Amino acid sequence: MENHWLCTRKLGDRLWEDFSVGMQPLFEARNEANAGSRNEEHANLDKKRDIIAQLKAFDRRGRRRCTGKGSGLNGAVQCGGTCAL
Repeated sequence: MENHWLCTRKLGDRLWEDFSVGMQPLFEARNEANAGSRNEEHANLDKKRDIIAQLKAFDRRGRRRCTGKGSGLNGAVQCGGTCAL
């Protein structure tokens, strides 16, 4: 029984090695094709984060919020929450 297991294992290892060698060109082509899209995805994510940061600078009425340091409680600017631009 142990001999049968060893033969089966060797056959499985050989099949896996043949499969891996045969698939390697496909994997390399896939990785090469996807390399640019990954960089593009990261650039798009950065743009989205910038847009979100810009939107957070406004209150619900569309007025720009104060972002400077002031003399109020905990350094808050005393301008009623919005600044006129």
